[in-house]
Amino acid sequence: MKKIILVFFILAGCAVSAFGQDAAVIFQDAKRSLAEGNKDFALMGFRKVVALDPDSHFADEAEFRVGQQLFQDKAYYDAQLTLQQHLKSFPQSPFRSQVELLLKGIQSLGIIRAADQAWLKDDWTGALALYQQALPLADAAMQPEVLAKIDLCQKAIEKKRQDDQKAQIAVLQEIAKENQEIAATSQKKIVPVPNLDEEFSLTKEALWALKHRHAWPQFLSKVKHWSKEHPGEVQAQWKKLCNTFIPLVIPLIVGVLIIWLFMYVYCSLCLQFIAVKTNAPQAWLAWIPFFNILLLCDIAKRPRWWILLYVICMCIPVIGYLGMMVLDVVLWMEIAQARQRESWIGVLILFPMANLFLLGYLAFTDAAPAQPGPGVPAVPPAAPVAVSPKPSSFGPGLSSPKPPNLPPQTPPTLPGGRF
Repeated sequence: MKKIILVFFILAGCAVSAFGQDAAVIFQDAKRSLAEGNKDFALMGFRKVVALDPDSHFADEAEFRVGQQLFQDKAYYDAQLTLQQHLKSFPQSPFRSQVELLLKGIQSLGIIRAADQAWLKDDWTGALALYQQALPLADAAMQPEVLAKIDLCQKAIEKKRQDDQKAQIAVLQEIAKENQEIAATSQKKIVPVPNLDEEFSLTKEALWALKHRHAWPQFLSKVKHWSKEHPGEVQAQWKKLCNTFIPLVIPLIVGVLIIWLFMYVYCSLCLQFIAVKTNAPQAWLAWIPFFNILLLCDIAKRPRWWILLYVICMCIPVIGYLGMMVLDVVLWMEIAQARQRESWIGVLILFPMANLFLLGYLAFTDAAPAQPGPGVPAVPPAAPVAVSPKPSSFGPGLSSPKPPNLPPQTPPTLPGGRF
């Protein structure tokens, strides 16, 4: 038994010696390949050394060389993973300071990329903060480039500040010029010049713009300026403004909708009643917008192609509106005559409230029978005349033939309207 154990230890020592000798040979070959510029073969050799003997000093340097080479090849993600694994595997490595320096360089490159994205979006303040954060992490080769970008950001921010000042001055000059024109003509009140440097209040500025309607461009310019400078504050004030005005606006909208629905039902019902009383076909068209114009034409005994006149008038500004007014008056005068009313009341369709009265008057009232004027005696109804039967000339029991149906002849009329 002792002999077997002794042989086992001898074989294990030989295997370890051979294993270590193989790792050393592979490591030397990899370093030689790296010096000759054969990077791919060198990386394969270093990785093989780490796999064969991960606890040896060869693996320490081999893993560092792999991370360093990946960093030089700009494979920053793989380099970061390799170097972080090196710090965990070899906390006492002589290459620790170099590994930490490379990790800082990778971190600075990530920050610089984010700063470049902010620069492309014209967020120069954010880009400046990121460049300043990356500066202490960057290596000596990257620091001049980062300093140059910091200088560009500072210049861009200064230029933006000057442009904002110029825009503010232009706004103030425009308002002052407008005030001078208003004061010269004395037609409107002078608009107060807003102070762009005081604390911004969205509610106050909105009320100011509503009071002076021609000053909306200045209000929008000021809101845009403050949105860039204090986005969080403007957003909070906007939410507060919405929470204040929305409970007031919703009942107003509901009330307007209810009034509009009542007007629609009333007008459609009146038009349908008028169509029924004038025996117009398709009275249900009164409930369909725009097509109810066809029903108006039928009631007024006008051709339906008049609806094309309405379409043409809708396409012509100002003059078309006047043309629609003329068409409405003509149609409603004809409708008034169809309901046996005076035709002049059709003009009421142009006046608010009076047109509602006109619709109800024509729909829900009937014409009274004509009464004789004063001083004219009423004509009594004619008494029936008894006609005695005559004997027939054709003999008893036979009736005389009926005369043919001839059209009635109108007697000649003399001058003066007398027969």
